[in-house]
Amino acid sequence: MNEPKRILQLCPHDSAPFADLVLLYERAAESLGLTMQTVILGSPSDHPIAGVSYLNCADLSDTSAISAALDGYARDDHVLVICHRYRSYWAAVRSALPNAKCVAVAHEYNMLARWRRRMNRRLFARRVRFAGVSRCVAQELAAVTGETLILPNGLDAAENRAAQRTRAQARQDLGLDAEDFVVGVVGRLHYKKRPDLALAAFQHFAAQINGVHLVFVGAGEAREDLAAWAGEQATFAGVVSNARHFLAAFDAILYPAVADSFGMVALEAMDAGVPVVCKAEHGPAEVLGELGFYVQQDTARGYSACLTRIHQLAPEERTDLRVRGRRRVDRHFSVAAVARALNDAIVSGG
Repeated sequence: MNEPKRILQLCPHDSAPFADLVLLYERAAESLGLTMQTVILGSPSDHPIAGVSYLNCADLSDTSAISAALDGYARDDHVLVICHRYRSYWAAVRSALPNAKCVAVAHEYNMLARWRRRMNRRLFARRVRFAGVSRCVAQELAAVTGETLILPNGLDAAENRAAQRTRAQARQDLGLDAEDFVVGVVGRLHYKKRPDLALAAFQHFAAQINGVHLVFVGAGEAREDLAAWAGEQATFAGVVSNARHFLAAFDAILYPAVADSFGMVALEAMDAGVPVVCKAEHGPAEVLGELGFYVQQDTARGYSACLTRIHQLAPEERTDLRVRGRRRVDRHFSVAAVARALNDAIVSGG
């Protein structure tokens, strides 16, 4: 009897970062000689993913209805079922799918923090393994489950680099001055991401250095308060489609968020050759390694000091950062890296 050559991938929705992530997993599976079938539990967004199936479940809290819809996929033999986030995992194990090896991927901390989830896990402990998108998430899971896997987020480096705008193009598209030293803050403008600290850090930096500008890329509830405080040295670009392709516009990225489980912005900036200022902890530090510009103090002055260091970099130092950054992406976060992690998940068993 032939071994199954198909992986089933379950994802709750197609919002960022999953729209890119599920395609990355598909390419990683293809490189292993496997076919990946992707199923989105919810309905398509304004930009549905081509080639995937949508269950169109209106209520993602209705696990019974999702499980019943997944039963139709049990007739196909799968070498592995990948479940992104808890909802996908809990619906899958209550369906007819658990005959296949199953890996539940935690994209955030606290997937199994609730006591009921820990109790429920014991019912299917022999069928399911857990994975974190970073070492820090995997270590947290291991405290509950024992040994866990790491299935990292990543990006299709070749595709991403081909689509990246040059510095001049990106600045023109974003309406930025060609000569300014431009600092970017990329991501949702939510207070948990601490954009207010980023703004305070930039203002401290701008008080010492002329010809600098701050750009917020993203939307969120903090925008109004930030705009009232920012003054003329800051631009609010709003939501930019495929923002990762415009990162070369920036001379530095400020990333003051704490307790992030991975750090996609840090990864995309590193691939674009843009230095990232952040704390030396959690997911972003795992992504950046020795290439991060880590604050000594978690204050506006601390972040400003790192911006000053970046401002003083010589052109050859920037080139070296770009080369080393892309080498790190290729080694740890590329299609090939995700394929290795998928293969480990298949070999290790459910």
